[in-house]
Amino acid sequence: MKKIKITIKEFDSILNMLDSNDKENKVVGLNTLNNLDFKSNLTMLFLLKKKANVSNELWTNNATKTYKKINNLIKISSGSADQSLTYKLLLKILIDNKQSESDIQFFLDNFAKHLFESIKNLGFDFIEDTEITIKLKQNDKQSRILSESI
Repeated sequence: MKKIKITIKEFDSILNMLDSNDKENKVVGLNTLNNLDFKSNLTMLFLLKKKANVSNELWTNNATKTYKKINNLIKISSGSADQSLTYKLLLKILIDNKQSESDIQFFLDNFAKHLFESIKNLGFDFIEDTEITIKLKQNDKQSRILSESI
């Protein structure tokens, strides 16, 4: 069986399904995630877990295999089963699991969007004409110190 990696367009579609107010859309999205190859889609799966508005109960009931693997990596990387999935921890997981540069950049682009929205929500609406770009330093790509800088 060929390992399929979802595209950015598919990522956006699945995120829209998971953020839907319709429970059936969430269930279909979670079932889709549960059937993906975990290692090939690690970055996308973790970002969807982080960004999507889906309860742990729905994850447990509809994407059991994927949910367990995500929680296991969170526990291994943080040392705690109760650790929430922060962007800092997510970057550590991606680096520890040797994700591709393009996957890590996709994560960083999503993190930059999150920062931009957070700043706007704090009332700094003058940043509408601003773009936030985050890139890893070339010499720090394999460094554990990297996760401390973000």
